[in-house]
Amino acid sequence: MTSSKLSPTYAAPWHAQSPDQSLTMLQSDRAAGLTEQQIRERQIKFGPNELQEAEGRSSWEILFDQFKNIMLVMLIAVAMISGILDFMSLAQGANKSNDIPFKDTIAILAMWCSTGCWAICRKVGRKRPWLP
Repeated sequence: MTSSKLSPTYAAPWHAQSPDQSLTMLQSDRAAGLTEQQIRERQIKFGPNELQEAEGRSSWEILFDQFKNIMLVMLIAVAMISGILDFMSLAQGANKSNDIPFKDTIAILAMWCSTGCWAICRKVGRKRPWLP
């Protein structure tokens, strides 16, 4: 957007001008501000002076976004491979008697869950503080 579209009177937009030039261009007064009539006219022309609140992501969307993280996807793949290998060794009877089956798979999935939960808590906590 060029400055001529913003203000045909001045070469620069209002924020690049001196305070007095900006007040003149915006038809305002430093001491009194806008009149009630000017306020009504500008509200009709420009709408209310408030920000539109953007719709945030739900906790479920944040959870599913964690599956898009390449490191977490790799952890799931490693857990699946480890589980398949543990299952094959268990089926062949190659497991030692004191060895816990699927311990690597359980450990990897626990890391995956804790990483995902940590990321969710961090992102949701930014939106909604946990402490009152």
